[in-house]
Amino acid sequence: YFAEQSISSSAAIGQDGTIYFGDDNGTLHALNPDGTAKWTYEVNAVPGVPDANRSIESSPALDLYGNIYFGSANGYCYKIMDNGTTGIQDWNVSTGDRVDSSPVIGLSNDVFFMSRDGYLRSLDIDFGMENWVTPIGDVFYSSPVVDENGSVYVVGYAGGGENHLFAIEANGTMDWNTSMNPPPFVIGNIVDGSLAIDNNGTLYFGSFDKKLYSVKVGRNLADSDWPKFRRDL
Repeated sequence: YFAEQSISSSAAIGQDGTIYFGDDNGTLHALNPDGTAKWTYEVNAVPGVPDANRSIESSPALDLYGNIYFGSANGYCYKIMDNGTTGIQDWNVSTGDRVDSSPVIGLSNDVFFMSRDGYLRSLDIDFGMENWVTPIGDVFYSSPVVDENGSVYVVGYAGGGENHLFAIEANGTMDWNTSMNPPPFVIGNIVDGSLAIDNNGTLYFGSFDKKLYSVKVGRNLADSDWPKFRRDL
């Protein structure tokens, strides 16, 4: 299959075997399991945003109903429904800056997006309305992860060369971050890789400072439709 544009987005595979990914021209592709085209969907052009900045580098998240969630460099978050022959936009939400990291799905009918505007957003999964917005700092490509209590963990750039891990409760309030959680520590460089939680309640992520971090959070991965990048791999 030839997409005609560069592909930065990782693929996500639906329960029926459909393969979803985005390209750098702002097109979401849906392929049949045999690699033939099923449908494509182009994100909206935004006034004042060059077409080159419509790229989809965010890898899709999928719910159990076959809906697709992703962000674009045009600053929007999207929910697309797959009706079998076309992709239909259910909603989109503007963030004001690039959405390069992949969304994750929580436990309370919510989906979480990080934007380069420095905010973590919880959106109602059905209607796209904001449940809450919490400042985190700049996030590049790192995706959040959701634990079994519905809390969200994400690494944000705080300025001055400091990056911190944030734990945000399901209602949007900050539980802790690594600048205040004893013993405090600073992540020495940006984090592009996504976060993962194992079955022993330990969270892992790597950084450009050449270190792999292991943080005991005491909670396991959420049993939601898509609690982390690549779901449960």
